[in-house]
Amino acid sequence: MLETNIEFKKGVLFIRIIGSLNKENSYKLKKQIIPLILKNGFKYVVLNLNGVDILDNYGIEVIDEINDVVLKFNGKTTLIDSKKIEKKIKGTLIDNILYKVRNERMALGVFELWKKIFGS
Repeated sequence: MLETNIEFKKGVLFIRIIGSLNKENSYKLKKQIIPLILKNGFKYVVLNLNGVDILDNYGIEVIDEINDVVLKFNGKTTLIDSKKIEKKIKGTLIDNILYKVRNERMALGVFELWKKIFGS
C-alpha cells in the first residue's frame, strides 16, 4: 500500500508519503510526482517520509529521481525521514545529497533562508 498527501503552500510542494515505498509500488510515486513537478516547475519540495514503514532500494531510487527533476529547476529537495527507515537511508546517495530536517516547519525555514540567500 502506498498513499500520498500533496499540498502546495508558501511556495513549497509538500509530499507526504504513507505506507511502503518499495519495488512493488515505488513506480506509483514516480508516475504521480515527477509529471507534477515538470508541469508546474516546482523548485522547493519536501518529501515527508514519516508515514513510510518500508523502504527499499527502488524507493530510494525514486526519491533520487524526484530530486534530479527538482534540480533541473535549480531547486532544492528536503527530506523528513522516520526512525523506522532511518537506517535504510543512512549511507545511501540520498543520505549524502538531500538536506534532512525533523519536521515540515523546519523545512519551510530552510527554504525561506535558501530564498533569501539565493533568490527565488
